[in-house]
Amino acid sequence: MQTGIQNMINTSTLDSDTENKIISLLTLLLEKSIETALTYSLHAGTKQVGSQHIILGLQYQAHEFLERPELDTEFADCMAQIQNMSEDDEDEESEEDEESEEDEESEEDDEGEEDEDEEEFKVSLCDCDICTKCNQYENGWDDWHPDDPILHGLKTAINNVKLRLNEESE
Repeated sequence: MQTGIQNMINTSTLDSDTENKIISLLTLLLEKSIETALTYSLHAGTKQVGSQHIILGLQYQAHEFLERPELDTEFADCMAQIQNMSEDDEDEESEEDEESEEDEESEEDDEGEEDEDEEEFKVSLCDCDICTKCNQYENGWDDWHPDDPILHGLKTAINNVKLRLNEESE
């Protein structure tokens, strides 16, 4: 199974190890963002994670991710999983070529379906660390100007996601 991340990275200029490191970091970032979004959603009393929860999770992780004390261990574990998947993908590549035509047809059928039953967003009034910081980071997002180029790029990417979601909701 391909994640689509490979399409975002120009692999012609990266060695395999560097590519796997980038994929591992992005995987961890997204995983932690979704976990944060889920926590916030549950604490707000909603039954599903919506797009605004994901944005809050991404904003929270933009501030907190690189400071996680367990990041090195999680990164090493994720790297091992990515490398194992890469090895498995190479072994199964010929089998996937035959199945890819069928998958493309079924994906085209699913493109028109959207979940219009997204629950209305509720601000969490919970005073736990995650909810408090999510609300704080959301309220100060436009005034946050990170000096670090990685954090600046991450903020720009999150802003682009917010713009696309706003355009889709109109």
